[in-house]
Amino acid sequence: MVAVFIDRCFWHSCPEHSAAPTTNADYWDPKLARNRQRDADNTATLQSAGWLVIRAWEQTPPEDIAAQVAAVVVARP
Repeated sequence: MVAVFIDRCFWHSCPEHSAAPTTNADYWDPKLARNRQRDADNTATLQSAGWLVIRAWEQTPPEDIAAQVAAVVVARP
């Protein structure tokens, strides 16, 4: 089983494209930290249940993501 997540730069704090919010940072900083923690928790939960988790950033070309998914599906027993 394979789970694929396409993460948006702002909401999931992309290290290349996300910028720290300058307005209302007291709200956004903890919110984005919770998003990152939820992502990690969901990934760990799925992996412990036997899923292979693929996370990609929104700027990744769809054909690249599809190729990655196809490769792991073919390779998995």
